[in-house]
Parts: sequence; C-alpha cells; structure tokens
Amino acid sequence: MMVLGGSAAQTHPVLVRAQATESVSSSARLLLAKAEKALEAGNLREARSDLDKVLKEDPQFAPAYLMLGTMELQAGDLKASTVDLQQATHLDPNCFGCHYNLALALLQEANWRGAALELKQALALNPRSSDALYNLGMALLELDNPAQASIELWKAWALDSKRPDVAFNLIRAELAAREFTQAQETAEQAQRILDGDSKWLASVGQLFIQAGLSRAAVICLTQALQVDPNQELARSLLAEAYLNLDRPHDALALISEPTTPGDDYLQASAYFLLGQPRKAQQALAAALRQSPNEPRYLLLSARIDQQLGRHVSALQLLAQARRQAPNWPAIYYSSAVSYYFLRRYSDCRRSLDQTLRLNPRFGKALLLYAETFVIEGRNAEAERYLRRAIAIEPDNARFQFHLGALLLRENRALEAYRAFQQVIVLKPDYALAHYELGKMQIDSGHPEAALSELKKAVFYKPDLAQAYYQLGRAYDALGEKQKSASAFARFNSLKKERAKREEEFLEFADQELMAP
Repeated sequence: MMVLGGSAAQTHPVLVRAQATESVSSSARLLLAKAEKALEAGNLREARSDLDKVLKEDPQFAPAYLMLGTMELQAGDLKASTVDLQQATHLDPNCFGCHYNLALALLQEANWRGAALELKQALALNPRSSDALYNLGMALLELDNPAQASIELWKAWALDSKRPDVAFNLIRAELAAREFTQAQETAEQAQRILDGDSKWLASVGQLFIQAGLSRAAVICLTQALQVDPNQELARSLLAEAYLNLDRPHDALALISEPTTPGDDYLQASAYFLLGQPRKAQQALAAALRQSPNEPRYLLLSARIDQQLGRHVSALQLLAQARRQAPNWPAIYYSSAVSYYFLRRYSDCRRSLDQTLRLNPRFGKALLLYAETFVIEGRNAEAERYLRRAIAIEPDNARFQFHLGALLLRENRALEAYRAFQQVIVLKPDYALAHYELGKMQIDSGHPEAALSELKKAVFYKPDLAQAYYQLGRAYDALGEKQKSASAFARFNSLKKERAKREEEFLEFADQELMAP
C-alpha cells in the first residue's frame, strides 16, 4: 500500500511477488524459489544472480521479470524496475501483480497517467484489491480528477474501513471536488470507525482549514484535543481555525503561553484581529527573531504596520516577503492596500493585476480595484469589478454592501435598497447595511421603519457615528425631542461633523480595508 500526496498514516509499499507456473521447467522453478528466499533474506546480489539464471534458461518467463522488477523497486532503481515490469506485463497481460507493481513504480516516478492505466488493468483482474483502488484514487487526485478519485477511494474504504489513510484521502478528494457537505459527513463517519485517533483528527482538521471550512475544522480539532489534550498540532490548528472565524479571544486562550515561533505568530494574529497592533507587534517580534525571512511573519508584520498607518514601512516588509514567496497573492494584495492609502492608485492596480494573475478568484482584490475606480469617478468600471467579486463569492455580505453603496451613489435607490436587504439576509449583524437602510427610510419619509434599522446599526456597531446622526433625525421626525438630542450628542462625541454622502462609500471602504 502506497500513500501519496499526504496522509494521516505512514505505510510501506505492498509488493505482489512472483509465482511460477506449471509450464516452467523444474530447474527454473527451483531457481525462482531460491531467488525469492534470497530476496526475503535481503541478499539482493544472490537473488539477482538466481534470476539472471532463470532468464537465461527461459527469456520469456514473466514471473522472473516480475520478481526482478519488484526487487529493483524495493531498491529504488525505478528506471530498471519499470523496464522489467513492463516486460512482465507484456509477457503475461493477465498478471495482476505485474500491472500492480508496474503502477507502483510509475507512481514513484510521478507518471500519474501511466500508473492509472496500469491500476485499471490490475483492477480488471482483481476488482477487490483495496490497495489498487487506493492508489488509483491517489493517481486520479494528482491528475486533477477529484470526482473520479472519490469514487475509487470510496470503493477502497468500503473494502477496508479501518484504514485511516484511505479515509483521509477520500475526504481530501471530496474537498477538492468541492463536495464540502459530503466531506464533513465522511469525516464524522470515519471518526466513529477509527475511534478517537487524535493525529488523524488533527490532519483532517488541517484539510478543512485549507479548504476554508474552519467551522468543520473546529469540530475535528476540538475532538482531537479531547482525545489527547497534549496534541500540539491540534492546539495550534484550532487556534488558527478560531482566528479564521474571527474568534481571537478563543485563539488566545489556547496559546496564552507560546512555545514555538508558530505560536507567537498565532498570538500576534489574535492581537491584530482585536485591533491591538502594539501587542501584536510585540508577540510577532519573537517569531521574527527566530525566522526573520518567514513570509507569513513578514506579511503579518506589514499588516500591523498598515494598521498603525505606516504604509511605507509596510511596503518594505512586503517587498522582503515577496522575495521569499513570489507567487503568494496575499502579498501583492497587501501591497495594493498600502498603495491605495498612499493614493498611488496606478501602483495599487498594478499590484492587484499581479494578485489576480496568481488568483483570478481573489474577491477582495476585485473589491479594492472597484474602490480605486470610484475615487476616479469611473463608477461603471467599479460596478463591473464588484459584480465580478459577487459572482465569485455570492454569499459575501461585504461585497453586496459595497455594491449597494455604489448603486446609491448612482441614484439607483431601488437597486441599492435590494442590495442592502441581501446583505442583511447574508449577515444579519452587518451594522453598515442596517445604517444605510435606515438612512434611506428616513430620507423617504418613513422614520418609524428607519428607527428599527438604525437601532440595529448601533447595537451591532456602537461606535458608528453616522448612525447616531440619523437616529437623531428619526427621533426628531417622530417628535421625541429628548431622544433626538441624546442621539445627536452621541454623534457629536464620536464625530465632529457629519460625513458627506459622497464621502461615505470611501470612508466605509477605508474602514473595512484596515479591518483585520
């Protein structure tokens, strides 16, 4: 059994040995048996000598080529192994072991297509070989055919459900095929069968994080820590999953006493999310001392500088990170953010072009592209980029909100209203959308409806100054003078003057760009 492309379990190749047929001479049969014993004893020279004698006596003897290729495969001589195993399959096309072992050699050579063909021929001879099914699934994964890989891995798992490597890679294939619900169901089923394998759970949790399913990851990783509270990988991964879910306090509770640079990085990330850049900087310094060229650390350091308004310094850090990881889209995107705040919009778009070249589905890059066009009054182009972002992430409330704000600037009030309503459907606690809906209601003469939305806005975002201004207007329209005065006073304490309508789109965009 071979494990390729990552697994929760380490295994060794299972190699099918040669068997002599009745038609071969007795001397060749004896030599073959002698060669096999020498091979089992680790005496490769003697085994090779005996096999050479067999082939001298009968050059068309497929079992000898099979054993010779098997021996060479074990020794790591892939080129010779492939040649001899190909000869074995040519001489005996109905030999399962010949096709299977040739596939193993081809897999080690990363010849995924050739391996898949041999495995299919092996399975035609023995459809219930879990090893052949497993390796076929792995080859198909490498060939970027995760849907078919899932089918083969399901068959392998049905034959041997106790194999953690099969379950792990089945989940991996389902995630690659974007069968997210099925992958989570497979993980739950496998966990019941495997009965508390904490390392396996941690590995699956990592898969879920990589697939953007941090909620599913939390379930796996929490279970892993329940089985083994000292599982460091599970602890760090769980902290990462919490950070992805914007739960920095939960992450900090897991890494209150960092022991590795990775822990320092996670702790710094948590402080960054909490809007505490000084603490984040202090925590990250320990990680950077040990790994000064780690791209993740450099990127976070740059983002902290951005949070502190130090965009020139951030760009220097990002240039250093880019030298270490030239194909990481997030670095180019963060560079674009700093160029945006430095009002270098052409440089910003060039960085965004690089971002989108590396990842055409980078939604935030499309949003920032749109914001640069808004600044230049190119609203039609901005709208096209926003709609591209929404097409990629239709459930992203932030993208819907910015589309609504842009439509409002274009005096397309009905379309804007629908966009803001969609934001609330996607994310009921999105304060800015409630604010915009409330503002539209009061502008259209519906202060009671406005009051409902604006109260939600300040409940979800108590420091949203503009919402208090609009609350003051709503209360005033309803004749509640004391509440109106209180709301205006709260507005004045948060902001000295009301933002103009044309400034609000960019103001909110800036706030969200700098959000962790």
